[in-house]
Amino acid sequence: MMHGMDPERVQIAIEHADRFIYNSDERGYMSGLLQELLWERDEFIRTISQMLRVMEEKTGTSYECSECHSFIYDQMMNGAVMMERKLCFSCNYWFEWAHLLPDELTTLLNGEDHKREAERCVRVNGKHYYYHDDEPGAAFQGHGGAKFTIKFNDGRQVITKNLWAQGTIPAHFRDRLPDNAQFIV
Repeated sequence: MMHGMDPERVQIAIEHADRFIYNSDERGYMSGLLQELLWERDEFIRTISQMLRVMEEKTGTSYECSECHSFIYDQMMNGAVMMERKLCFSCNYWFEWAHLLPDELTTLLNGEDHKREAERCVRVNGKHYYYHDDEPGAAFQGHGGAKFTIKFNDGRQVITKNLWAQGTIPAHFRDRLPDNAQFIV
Protein backbone atom coordinates (compact mmCIF):
# COMPACT_ATOMS: atom_id res chain seq x y z
CA MET A 1 0.00 0.00 0.00
CA MET A 2 1.33 3.45 -0.84
CA HIS A 3 2.45 5.90 1.81
CA GLY A 4 -0.48 7.78 3.36
CA MET A 5 -3.23 5.89 1.52
CA ASP A 6 -6.21 4.68 3.52
CA PRO A 7 -6.58 0.94 2.76
CA GLU A 8 -10.31 1.14 3.49
CA ARG A 9 -10.81 3.81 0.80
CA VAL A 10 -8.82 1.79 -1.71
CA GLN A 11 -10.96 -1.29 -0.96
CA ILE A 12 -14.18 0.74 -1.44
CA ALA A 13 -12.89 1.91 -4.81
CA ILE A 14 -12.15 -1.66 -5.89
CA GLU A 15 -15.48 -3.11 -4.66
CA HIS A 16 -17.65 -0.41 -6.24
CA ALA A 17 -15.77 0.23 -9.48
CA ASP A 18 -18.39 -1.49 -11.64
CA ARG A 19 -21.32 0.39 -10.03
CA PHE A 20 -19.99 3.91 -10.49
CA ILE A 21 -20.41 3.55 -14.26
CA TYR A 22 -24.22 3.48 -13.84
CA ASN A 23 -24.83 5.80 -10.90
CA SER A 24 -23.81 9.44 -11.37
CA ASP A 25 -23.65 10.14 -7.58
CA GLU A 26 -21.28 7.24 -7.06
CA ARG A 27 -19.40 8.18 -10.23
CA GLY A 28 -18.69 11.61 -8.73
CA TYR A 29 -17.58 10.05 -5.45
CA MET A 30 -15.36 7.52 -7.25
CA SER A 31 -13.90 10.23 -9.46
CA GLY A 32 -12.98 12.29 -6.40
CA LEU A 33 -11.55 9.21 -4.69
CA LEU A 34 -9.52 8.36 -7.76
CA GLN A 35 -8.13 11.91 -7.93
CA GLU A 36 -7.10 11.70 -4.27
CA LEU A 37 -5.43 8.33 -4.83
CA LEU A 38 -3.52 9.69 -7.84
CA TRP A 39 -2.43 12.76 -5.85
CA GLU A 40 -1.19 10.49 -3.04
CA ARG A 41 0.69 8.34 -5.56
CA ASP A 42 2.37 11.45 -7.01
CA GLU A 43 3.26 12.63 -3.52
CA PHE A 44 4.80 9.23 -2.80
CA ILE A 45 6.90 9.45 -5.97
CA ARG A 46 8.06 12.97 -5.05
CA THR A 47 9.06 11.72 -1.58
CA ILE A 48 11.13 8.84 -3.02
CA SER A 49 12.83 11.23 -5.48
CA GLN A 50 13.72 13.59 -2.63
CA MET A 51 15.13 10.68 -0.61
CA LEU A 52 17.35 9.65 -3.55
CA ARG A 53 18.61 13.22 -3.95
CA VAL A 54 19.48 13.36 -0.23
CA MET A 55 21.38 10.05 -0.57
CA GLU A 56 23.28 11.52 -3.50
CA GLU A 57 24.28 14.59 -1.50
CA LYS A 58 25.40 12.53 1.50
CA THR A 59 27.14 9.65 -0.29
CA GLY A 60 27.99 10.96 -3.75
CA THR A 61 26.98 7.59 -5.23
CA SER A 62 24.10 8.67 -7.40
CA TYR A 63 24.20 10.84 -10.46
CA GLU A 64 22.47 11.90 -13.64
CA CYS A 65 23.58 10.05 -16.78
CA SER A 66 25.58 12.46 -18.93
CA GLU A 67 24.07 10.98 -22.11
CA CYS A 68 20.36 10.25 -21.54
CA HIS A 69 19.93 12.28 -18.31
CA SER A 70 18.26 9.48 -16.35
CA PHE A 71 18.89 9.49 -12.58
CA ILE A 72 21.16 6.65 -11.45
CA TYR A 73 21.77 5.41 -7.93
CA ASP A 74 25.09 3.59 -8.22
CA GLN A 75 24.22 0.80 -5.79
CA MET A 76 21.68 -0.35 -8.38
CA MET A 77 24.30 -0.49 -11.13
CA ASN A 78 27.50 -1.70 -9.48
CA GLY A 79 30.08 -0.01 -11.69
CA ALA A 80 33.01 2.25 -10.90
CA VAL A 81 33.68 2.82 -14.61
CA MET A 82 30.08 3.88 -15.25
CA MET A 83 30.19 6.17 -12.24
CA GLU A 84 33.48 7.70 -13.40
CA ARG A 85 32.00 8.29 -16.84
CA LYS A 86 28.65 9.40 -15.35
CA LEU A 87 26.80 6.92 -17.57
CA CYS A 88 23.86 4.60 -16.96
CA PHE A 89 24.18 0.91 -17.89
CA SER A 90 22.60 1.34 -21.34
CA CYS A 91 24.63 4.42 -22.29
CA ASN A 92 27.84 2.80 -21.03
CA TYR A 93 27.10 -0.21 -23.26
CA TRP A 94 26.77 2.02 -26.35
CA PHE A 95 29.72 4.18 -25.26
CA GLU A 96 31.88 1.03 -25.36
CA TRP A 97 30.74 0.21 -28.92
CA ALA A 98 31.26 3.83 -30.01
CA HIS A 99 34.86 3.68 -28.81
CA LEU A 100 35.60 0.52 -30.78
CA LEU A 101 36.02 2.39 -34.06
CA PRO A 102 38.79 1.36 -36.49
CA ASP A 103 40.49 4.76 -36.73
CA GLU A 104 44.29 5.05 -36.97
CA LEU A 105 44.88 6.65 -33.55
CA THR A 106 42.77 4.06 -31.71
CA THR A 107 44.56 1.24 -33.56
CA LEU A 108 47.96 2.80 -32.79
CA LEU A 109 47.08 3.03 -29.08
CA ASN A 110 45.32 -0.35 -28.76
CA GLY A 111 46.94 -2.51 -31.44
CA GLU A 112 45.79 -4.53 -34.44
CA ASP A 113 43.45 -6.73 -32.36
CA HIS A 114 41.40 -3.63 -31.59
CA LYS A 115 41.18 -2.78 -35.30
CA ARG A 116 40.11 -6.35 -36.13
CA GLU A 117 37.37 -6.19 -33.46
CA ALA A 118 36.17 -2.81 -34.72
CA GLU A 119 35.99 -4.03 -38.30
CA ARG A 120 33.56 -6.78 -37.24
CA CYS A 121 30.97 -4.23 -36.11
CA VAL A 122 28.04 -4.03 -38.51
CA ARG A 123 25.54 -1.18 -38.36
CA VAL A 124 22.51 -1.30 -40.65
CA ASN A 125 19.39 0.91 -40.37
CA GLY A 126 20.29 2.08 -36.86
CA LYS A 127 20.82 -1.47 -35.52
CA HIS A 128 24.14 -2.81 -34.28
CA TYR A 129 25.50 -6.28 -35.05
CA TYR A 130 28.81 -8.08 -34.58
CA TYR A 131 30.04 -11.09 -36.51
CA HIS A 132 32.32 -13.82 -35.22
CA ASP A 133 34.28 -16.40 -37.17
CA ASP A 134 32.06 -19.17 -38.50
CA GLU A 135 32.20 -22.27 -36.34
CA PRO A 136 30.44 -25.12 -38.20
CA GLY A 137 28.73 -27.44 -35.75
CA ALA A 138 29.08 -25.03 -32.82
CA ALA A 139 26.30 -25.24 -30.24
CA PHE A 140 25.59 -21.50 -30.44
CA GLN A 141 25.78 -19.28 -33.48
CA GLY A 142 24.32 -15.85 -34.02
CA HIS A 143 20.84 -15.79 -35.58
CA GLY A 144 20.78 -19.60 -35.34
CA GLY A 145 23.55 -19.94 -37.93
CA ALA A 146 21.57 -18.18 -40.70
CA LYS A 147 23.72 -16.99 -43.62
CA PHE A 148 24.23 -13.23 -44.04
CA THR A 149 26.04 -11.38 -46.78
CA ILE A 150 27.22 -7.97 -45.61
CA LYS A 151 28.57 -5.22 -47.84
CA PHE A 152 30.48 -2.58 -45.89
CA ASN A 153 30.63 1.07 -46.99
CA ASP A 154 34.43 0.72 -47.30
CA GLY A 155 33.97 -1.92 -50.06
CA ARG A 156 34.53 -5.08 -48.00
CA GLN A 157 32.05 -7.91 -48.39
CA VAL A 158 31.65 -10.58 -45.71
CA ILE A 159 29.61 -13.77 -45.67
CA THR A 160 28.94 -15.11 -42.18
CA LYS A 161 26.77 -17.64 -40.40
CA ASN A 162 27.62 -16.21 -37.00
CA LEU A 163 26.08 -12.72 -36.79
CA TRP A 164 24.99 -11.46 -33.37
CA ALA A 165 22.63 -8.53 -32.73
CA GLN A 166 23.41 -5.95 -30.04
CA GLY A 167 20.21 -3.95 -30.44
CA THR A 168 18.88 -0.66 -31.75
CA ILE A 169 21.36 2.17 -31.34
CA PRO A 170 19.80 4.96 -29.22
CA ALA A 171 19.22 8.22 -31.10
CA HIS A 172 21.79 10.09 -29.00
CA PHE A 173 24.53 7.64 -30.13
CA ARG A 174 23.68 7.48 -33.85
CA ASP A 175 26.11 10.27 -34.76
CA ARG A 176 28.94 8.23 -33.17
CA LEU A 177 27.69 4.89 -34.50
CA PRO A 178 26.50 5.65 -38.04
CA ASP A 179 25.43 2.93 -40.47
CA ASN A 180 28.50 1.34 -42.03
CA ALA A 181 27.03 -1.49 -44.10
CA GLN A 182 24.02 -3.05 -45.75
CA PHE A 183 22.71 -6.57 -46.01
CA ILE A 184 22.80 -8.11 -49.48
CA VAL A 185 19.83 -10.33 -50.23
